[in-house]
Amino acid sequence: MSAQGTVFAPDRVVAGPVPRLPLLGLVPSAPLSSVGLWLPLVVTAGAMVAAWRRRAVLNALRVRYALSAAGLAALLVAGGVALLCLAASGSVGPDRMTAVGPLVLYTVILVFVEVGVGLASMAVLAHPYTRTWARNTLPESVLPAAYRRHDPREGAVHEEAVEEDDEV
Repeated sequence: MSAQGTVFAPDRVVAGPVPRLPLLGLVPSAPLSSVGLWLPLVVTAGAMVAAWRRRAVLNALRVRYALSAAGLAALLVAGGVALLCLAASGSVGPDRMTAVGPLVLYTVILVFVEVGVGLASMAVLAHPYTRTWARNTLPESVLPAAYRRHDPREGAVHEEAVEEDDEV
């Protein structure tokens, strides 16, 4: 809750005189230092976890449809946040308290970007098409051992070496 001329953000606090209400005792008086700048990544990480848990559904879709689903989900979340922001806005008193609440447009845009990046990145990175493309395009040295191409002749060489050991 912020009044006109005040800002309560993770990296900046500009507090003016506000009425003494018990609820306003929770409002921070100092910024969260540099840690506050990293707080939006919590939203992105949460979106990535949500997409990871539903990766079977996303993997059944083509990549472009998975990206479309991620964008639509981010849009729905941003729309819900917009409704919550509008519900939290309004007037709670005279003077500075006539316009209270978050900046709706900025909040919605930031939530859309944060959630969209998390969902879209997991929709693309966890998709089988992306893994196949990476396996066929990237050099062997970059791929994890489980994704490297195996030479079918490796087993045959190993059997010959075992036969030579038996003869000795």
